[in-house]
This record gives sequence, structure tokens and C-alpha cells, in this order.
Amino acid sequence: MIFPIFFFLLTLFASVSVCITEDEEDRLIALHRSLIEIRSSTKTGDPQTDERNVQSFIENYLKEMAKELKVDITIKRQEVTEGRDNLYAYIGRERSTSVMLTSHVDTVQPHFGYSVGVDEEGEELIYGRGANDAKGSVAAMMIAFRSLIIDKQVKPGDLSLLFVVAEEIGGEGMREFSKLGLTWDSVIFGEPTDNKLATGQIGGMAFKVNTFGKQVHSGFPELGKNAIDSLRKVMDHLHDVVGEIKSDERYGLNSLNLGQIGGGVADNAVPPDAWATGSYRLTVGTDEAKEKINRYINQKACPRWDWKSNPDSPCADIVIEYTFTEEPLDIDHDIPGFNTFGARFGSDISILAGNHRKYLFGPGSILTAHTLGEYVKRSELIAAVDGYKRIVVHRLNDIKGSE
Repeated sequence: MIFPIFFFLLTLFASVSVCITEDEEDRLIALHRSLIEIRSSTKTGDPQTDERNVQSFIENYLKEMAKELKVDITIKRQEVTEGRDNLYAYIGRERSTSVMLTSHVDTVQPHFGYSVGVDEEGEELIYGRGANDAKGSVAAMMIAFRSLIIDKQVKPGDLSLLFVVAEEIGGEGMREFSKLGLTWDSVIFGEPTDNKLATGQIGGMAFKVNTFGKQVHSGFPELGKNAIDSLRKVMDHLHDVVGEIKSDERYGLNSLNLGQIGGGVADNAVPPDAWATGSYRLTVGTDEAKEKINRYINQKACPRWDWKSNPDSPCADIVIEYTFTEEPLDIDHDIPGFNTFGARFGSDISILAGNHRKYLFGPGSILTAHTLGEYVKRSELIAAVDGYKRIVVHRLNDIKGSE
């Protein structure tokens, strides 16, 4: 049994080996550094700090790539707001390609610059805003695109690149791009996934809770109704609901974040109103979650004398407004040789319109994204180039095989 096991392991390791040349690695690291050092915060309203400078850099980089490789690369800008454009690039003149690689160039604030460190195991870490979310994906996609052209694994009509603005706040860039009505067989979205393929993306909803009471002098609280006390009870029960909803590993785990809270008019007055905002991450449909939340609040937080005839709605003094909803999304993950996971975060994958296969993949961990210690491992960044190439080639081969 030793020899079959040996050859099985040899085949397995060969299937996940990283195929990137020394020149490509040098180009990747230099490109990644340049992208990080250009500030591209989402919708700052300042031409020096928003996404326009990094998009100009990418556009020029692709133009130089075309000259170097002596290949026709079409680069199109699409205005999202004045000065802030999406970039769409493809080989030749065929806009609708079989496969598209896409990620976002905007980052959350605050910006911080490029630096390099080493972890306890000697692994090189690259720090900086956007190092993994998502300039790691952007850099790896661009080098993969170049490599596939050099290796003659893509031709006009096969592969395109899309880099959008404003993913971090509302997905404005991808919403605008969807209006073009282009089509693809497969789209690969770049986000920090630890170089794993996502099996699904968690759904969710944002909400605002308002509670209402009766204002009286604080010396006689028994004569009034304290809206903050009511809100506190509601918040406790909002947490309780999470335990009542079954999680699905395809999408991750259900969770609740209470983000903001306010209320009252003065320290010496019983508060007449209070409010809180928050969001659920959900592995079930939002209608099912709303029904559970509303019923739970009605039964647990509403005074008996104020129960409504409809148990699926809170009482008159408690109002819940759902300001955003998104359903859990199944994601394609049928590429051999990749580990998988359920994505507990949102992305443009649910915004891009069209009937195409969807893949979510990229270097870095979502756990450091948006933090002041955001980083990507150098080895993961390098491996992502090979990962993107393998996904693209696998999909192109499948498409050609079905023709």
C-alpha cells in the first residue's frame, strides 16, 4: 500500500503546487506595494484620497503591459461619479468574455502605508491598508492576466478584468457596471478568503429599533415609561433570537452586531424615546428571520396589555425598521484542489447582475481586513496568482468542452 499512497500524495501536491516564475513574483510584490501606497479610500469627496489615482495607475500599468507583450488590450472607463471610474479591460475587441476576474480598488479608512514584518514562524507579512482587502486580489489578478497571455492560455473573448470603486459603501461601482448588460459564463470575485473557495455568502439585514415611553420628572419615574429600559430589554431579546435560528455551514454562522444607540432628553427626565441600530448576518432567508424576531419581541418585550392582535409584529411602543436585506447566496466551488469555507461577509458577488457562475477567492484573511493591523502573507499573495490562473483555465476548458 506504500506505493499507491505515495503516488496519490505526489499527485495531490502537484495539483496544488504554485506555478509562478521569479520574474512574476518580483512584478507581483512591486505592483502590490504600489497599489497599497496609493490611497484609495471609499467616497472621500477628495480627489487626492479617493479611488481615482489608483485607477489611473492601474490603467497605465495595463497600457504598459500591452506594449510589453505586443498584445491588444482594450481598457474602458465607466464613470460612477465625477472623477471616480470603474475600469474594464479585455483582450482584443470582444467585451463580453467567457470569464471575468473582478475586485475592488477602494479601501476603508484610515489609510496607512506599506511595511513588511515577519511572524513567529518566519513568514513574511505585508502590511498596509488594502493589503488583503482587496489590493492583494487586484495585484494577483493583474499578474495572472499577464501570465495567461504570455502562456497563450487566453485569446480574445476568453478573459476580462474589472476593477470597481465603492464596494465598501453600498456597492455603487458594481451597481453601475451591471447597467452595461454584459454577460460571462463565469465571474471570479477577489476578496480575502485565505485562498479558499467560498461555498456560499451569508445573508443579512440591517435594522433600526425605536422604543417610545412617557416623559416625566425623574423624581417620579413610576408615573412615566422609560424608553431606554424598554430598548435594553429589546436588545437582550435580539441577541436571544440568534440562538433560535439554525446556522448553515455553507454560509457561515448567524450573528448580531449592535452598532449604535441613543435616546433620552436629559439626566433628570424619564426618556420618552430611544433607538438602536444594528445588523444580523444570517444563514436563513430574511423573511424567516423577521418573523422570528418580530414574534420574539412581541412575546418577550411587549407588556401584556399592549400586545397586538398580530403576534408577528411588535407592539405599538416598539418599532423595528429593516433598512437593508440580503439573502444567503450559494457560490460555485467546483474547482479541484481548493479548500472551501462559508463566507461570513458581503461582497459585490450578490450585486453583479446576470446568470453566470460565481466564484469567491483571494489572498489574505478577512479577520485582519478593516483593522489597523491589516496584512497579507507574502506566500499567500504569490499562491493567489496561481489560484486565479487555475480557476480561469479550468472554466475555459469546461466551456470549450461543452461547445
